[in-house]
Amino acid sequence: MIDYAATKGAIVGFTRSLALQLTPKGIRVNAVSPGAVYTPIQADTREAPQMVNWGSTSKLGRPAQPSEVASSFIFLASTESALFRK
Repeated sequence: MIDYAATKGAIVGFTRSLALQLTPKGIRVNAVSPGAVYTPIQADTREAPQMVNWGSTSKLGRPAQPSEVASSFIFLASTESALFRK
């Protein structure tokens, strides 16, 4: 998990830095970090016993499905999200 955590931290830092540079030019920069999302790669990279409880510690009590987070990406890419930034 060290590689995952390091990469996630780097993406957060990169997003914040890029936003500081580009926001004055009217360019919004966002990142979505949804937590555990079930995709085929999850089952391919874990043993079956690991998958039984994978994502159970999330606030949903289960991993999210891609369709449940897709609307976040669509919203942030739209003009309706103009006031949203961290």
